[in-house]
Amino acid sequence: MVESGHKVAVIDDLVVDLDKYLFYHPGGAFVLEHNVGRDISKYFHGAFALENMGKNKTHNWYHSTQARRIVNDITIGRYIKRAEVRLCNISVDRNTN
Repeated sequence: MVESGHKVAVIDDLVVDLDKYLFYHPGGAFVLEHNVGRDISKYFHGAFALENMGKNKTHNWYHSTQARRIVNDITIGRYIKRAEVRLCNISVDRNTN
């Protein structure tokens, strides 16, 4: 979808259409545009921030219930991670006793 020009991201397992909320986001459009095509769950739940908070500052923010409602409103699908498939060649030497 991103290659087709859609501004989407993933929060938890939800695919969200960022275009619908881009200019309403309190943190500004840049924050969302910077994360198009990414899993932004860690930002939504408050584990990380884009800003440099400095060594002595604590950063304990999280999104509100209202923010979760907005996410629900702009959700366009579920992201299902494909199982990783690894192929390997096995060589058997049948001449071994």
